[in-house]
Amino acid sequence: MAKAVATVVTEGIIDKLLSLVADEINNLAWGFKAELRKLQNILKKIQVVVKEAETMQVKNENVKDWLMKLRDVAYEADDVLDEYATEILRRKMEIRKSMKKKVCNFFSPYSNPVAFRLRMAHEIRKINVKLDGIDKEKNRFQFSSSTNTTSITSIQKGKGVQETYAFLDDIADLPIVGRDKDKSKIINNLQDCCGDEVNVSVLPIVGIGGLGKTTLAQLAFNDESINQHFDLKMWVRVSNIGFDVKRVGRLIIESATKNSCNLENWDMIVRKIRESLGGKRYLLVLDDVWNEDESEWNQLRKCLGDAAKKGSKILVTTRSEKVASVVRGEPLMHRLEALSDKDCWSIFQRRAFAIANKDENADLEKIGIDLVKRCKGVPLAVKALGGLLRTKRSKEEWELVRDDEIWKQYRNDNAQIMAALKLSYDDLPYHLKQCFAYCSVFPKDYVIYKHMLIWQWIAHGFVVGEANDEVSLEDTAEKYFSSLLGRSFFQDVERDEYSGEIRKCKMHDLMHDLAQSVNGDECCVIDQLSSNSSSNSSINDDDDEDVHQQQNKLRQIVHEKARHLSVVAPMGSYPEPRTIVELLSSYVGAGGGRRLRTILLLRDICKIDYNLFDYMSLNLKCLRVLDLSRRYDENREVLVSPEIGRLKHLRYLNLSCTDIEDLPDSITNLYNLQTLLLSGCRNLKQLPRDMRKMINLRHLVGMLGQLTNLQTLWGFVIGSTGEFGHLLSNHLRQLGIVFKGDWFHNLNLHEQAISGAKFLKDKHHLRQLGLLWEGNSSIPDGVGLDIVNDVLLEALEPHSNLKYFFLIGFPGIRLPSWITKIERVVIVNCPNLAFLQDEEEEEERNQNSNLVSLNALWMEHCPNLRSLWEGIQGFTSLKRLCIRRCPYLTRRYNRQTGQDWNKIAHIPDVQI
Repeated sequence: MAKAVATVVTEGIIDKLLSLVADEINNLAWGFKAELRKLQNILKKIQVVVKEAETMQVKNENVKDWLMKLRDVAYEADDVLDEYATEILRRKMEIRKSMKKKVCNFFSPYSNPVAFRLRMAHEIRKINVKLDGIDKEKNRFQFSSSTNTTSITSIQKGKGVQETYAFLDDIADLPIVGRDKDKSKIINNLQDCCGDEVNVSVLPIVGIGGLGKTTLAQLAFNDESINQHFDLKMWVRVSNIGFDVKRVGRLIIESATKNSCNLENWDMIVRKIRESLGGKRYLLVLDDVWNEDESEWNQLRKCLGDAAKKGSKILVTTRSEKVASVVRGEPLMHRLEALSDKDCWSIFQRRAFAIANKDENADLEKIGIDLVKRCKGVPLAVKALGGLLRTKRSKEEWELVRDDEIWKQYRNDNAQIMAALKLSYDDLPYHLKQCFAYCSVFPKDYVIYKHMLIWQWIAHGFVVGEANDEVSLEDTAEKYFSSLLGRSFFQDVERDEYSGEIRKCKMHDLMHDLAQSVNGDECCVIDQLSSNSSSNSSINDDDDEDVHQQQNKLRQIVHEKARHLSVVAPMGSYPEPRTIVELLSSYVGAGGGRRLRTILLLRDICKIDYNLFDYMSLNLKCLRVLDLSRRYDENREVLVSPEIGRLKHLRYLNLSCTDIEDLPDSITNLYNLQTLLLSGCRNLKQLPRDMRKMINLRHLVGMLGQLTNLQTLWGFVIGSTGEFGHLLSNHLRQLGIVFKGDWFHNLNLHEQAISGAKFLKDKHHLRQLGLLWEGNSSIPDGVGLDIVNDVLLEALEPHSNLKYFFLIGFPGIRLPSWITKIERVVIVNCPNLAFLQDEEEEEERNQNSNLVSLNALWMEHCPNLRSLWEGIQGFTSLKRLCIRRCPYLTRRYNRQTGQDWNKIAHIPDVQI
């Protein structure tokens, strides 16, 4: 099943070559142009047979090896072309700088293009020799020269994906089908205390992968009657990386207390569990348990039983009947059965048929029913097939899916489930295949932040197409995400409470298995290095044998073919004398992992010092994505070496929630950097000088630079000056402005800001705007800032293209007249706000309904606001209204007793 990467990498290289040839080939040195043309021609010849080779490699190991050789050389070509493009960019910046200084450094090594081009020509020539051999070798496999095959993978790729983009995000919110009886039975068993002879009893849910065990547990866990029945609820994902009672104990403590736990001693863990759970009737969900060791389970259960109030329950999900029998301890077990054909057909219909037209769909239903039966009652497989077939309109296309050879390769029931998932993957175009396969770099059950994933896709060049004034790469990547979500490659989405946009998601275990299989050996996840998977013994300098084992295990995981690496868990005891970062630094310093393009530190990691940066800059020449952030409250100790400036391919750098005080000036040499995340860096005093050199920076979260391509800027601080409009990029799509410091007491700052506030009118790409007043919002007597703030906010009217507006901590008393022209508005913590409009604005709005575009309004903690708009009953576009901690509004618009409920009764979704 593996090695689809060869296709997608080759396709990406050809796209890059075409772009390079169009832009630069006329300026190339003699010899370089010819080599590039040759590279282009060879790749195009090979590309014709690659898809056929992917099908053949399932049964032919020699073809598989041939594909791997092709992949490796394609990556080499990608790196060389990237180096060339980076040098062109650097040279342009040097020339610009030299022109400003009226200095010409022709004889410097950076200004002389001849030597560089000769070296590039030599590198391309070496790659062409390798590719020429690969091209000749392909002839012995007797590939067909035709691209017309009967495989579903060859059908209307472009059209299918465009149709998939039509999937609404709402597909993620479709109701669960066919599990009402299971849910009721689980809830009844959880609430039943009559037969309990012990304080805590265990209920296992057992079933094959993809049936919905976790989903069923979530339905019960989130039920309101369960909320009322238990004093405390905890959810722990166990997974199959090793049960380890210490690790599970720490996770239980973290779920109970909502704080991180670094305890290592078992007795201390037991004491903390008893302290956290004592005297409470609790519900603990242990999701995805694989451990069959009864002694370890009994050790954990004794601890949990001692801490439990009678009636406490442990809900366990597992695929293994043996695990269920080990953890059970009593005759209660819930075997989750396959869904009925009727329920499966219901799920399939909602996804497969874009139009509910019986006549139009009649020819397809018979084929669809046959395909649904092959899914063996597994909802995940049904959803995947439904998402695939939604992109197909003709009977012939549906028949090709039904008759695909893959069904013969996967004959038993469980394998046919994977066949359905693989079919959906095979139908994706190459750029979506890259995006999906890359997700195997995250561990199973990992919460993926959508915007960070999208920025990483862009950093790796997975998002194809030219960005322009109308459609950005981020817009295209959003469509990619929606397409994959529509086919159920992602699930468990979490939406932003205010905007309703998807913020987070996960991958189902089976989808993660699929991503790993198609990605082959490219993605590596370090979750633990101990030779004994159930042990978490500490690593120290005295235990040389253990350290040697750890280093060997690391070498096995991060092998020479690895290109994407995530570090999930720390090694050793707390505190750690030797951390996983030290092992990784040592490994990289010795020349390991040279082909890595991604390093993500996703969990609690201790200090990161100069060594890691120095080794990376020397040996990881291909690195494009580096995430050293931390998501807990405590900041991670990070020392950023000046050597970071040598990572010239780096496009994504996340240092959020680290204790950095400054960034070295050398970081401005990262001309390719697109995303720089610095949110939560409380000790950061300033950004480096001359950040305007970073002309490709698209997303800066936390600080400000004069950056012409910037599209996301959160945390732009206004305090020492009121002038700011001229500093901001015209390409901004998301902007967050913070007013702080002397702002509340300085009338001059307001006057300066008002004079330049109209800059937002010109930002026609801006889609999301947030304004935050930080500090004491009380207005000093006699200053008149209540009026001035209202004038400022009125002057900050954005372009009509703005979709989302967030207003937080505003100290004024009145909202601007333009606010109803925006689709989604969030207003939070505005204690002085008393009016939404004046009489003239209200009259004008009543006369012209086009002035109202408001679709969703969220208002929270506005204690002095007494009324909404007088004519709100005419806001026909308003679909959602949420009011919290606004006492006057709560009374006035209460559904039962409010005097003005009738004015908002037309709004479909009202939450007060």
